[in-house]
Amino acid sequence: MGTVADQHRYRSACENYIFLDFEAATQDKTEGQLWDIHGKINNRFRAQLAKFREGDGKKKPVERRKLEKHYLDFVKASMRFYRGYIQRLASHFADVPEILQVAHKFSLDSGYYSTIARSFS
Repeated sequence: MGTVADQHRYRSACENYIFLDFEAATQDKTEGQLWDIHGKINNRFRAQLAKFREGDGKKKPVERRKLEKHYLDFVKASMRFYRGYIQRLASHFADVPEILQVAHKFSLDSGYYSTIARSFS
């Protein structure tokens, strides 16, 4: 699953690439790859957590709690990243109504974005 630092570096690298050269990043399907990695890590956590619900896994509460904490940390970090990413998209592409609508739904907008997003609701 990689370390939290590895995940952060990968997300940051993808985000920077997207904003440096949107066309190239789109052609390379960077955003899709970013989401695929997120899904793979999430699925691995879920599979490992499922093992604790079966047989001998029930006898390892400390290990289960540690894994649950790591999973929760992953989910929180993912939420922070994607909220920031959507906010940055809304700032960078303020002329794209769909992005502003998404930012508005997540309460990521402020002032200017709020006014624009309401006009598309």
